[in-house]
Amino acid sequence: GDTLANYAVVFKKIEEETEAKNGDEIKTSDIGRASIMYPNGTITNLGKNSNIKIASIEDLGDKSILEATGGSIWSKVKKGVDKENSYEIKTRNMVASVRGTVFAIIIKNNQTFLYVFENKVIATPINPKTGKKLNDKSIEVSSGEKVLVDDESVLEGKNLVKEKITREDLDLEIIKDNINGSLELND
Repeated sequence: GDTLANYAVVFKKIEEETEAKNGDEIKTSDIGRASIMYPNGTITNLGKNSNIKIASIEDLGDKSILEATGGSIWSKVKKGVDKENSYEIKTRNMVASVRGTVFAIIIKNNQTFLYVFENKVIATPINPKTGKKLNDKSIEVSSGEKVLVDDESVLEGKNLVKEKITREDLDLEIIKDNINGSLELND
């Protein structure tokens, strides 16, 4: 794939497997894709035109925080034995915290879309101006549900609203490309 990783300010083109570490930034082009495979079996797939930074990875991936600034991300998170396991993806206006699950995030303009396909994800809005987590507004998004977080409603203090995932959602590229083999969908 046509994928670039950031060392200092320089993005270098990656053609084959490369070890990613804390602080690395991974970017895909409009034809590129990238996968991050953790020693614990968790997988993060980036769609086209995506940009994430590895804020931290510890304990072979059992504790990890990714910061996403654009594009689409598919995550299949292995459930660890340890209660302390945590996997987080942060965007400018939301953080998704999970233990063992399958979910997708799509970032468009100042909107974050979260789609959950297995188990649950805790969605916590983040004030995009201050970067502060609004823990009192956290909600649990379950398998088959989605939530949209946008700057305006977070700043207005609105509650997050869950909706059912639709057939149209399943046609979104990041979902369509990854869903087969990840889970069984019942009609």
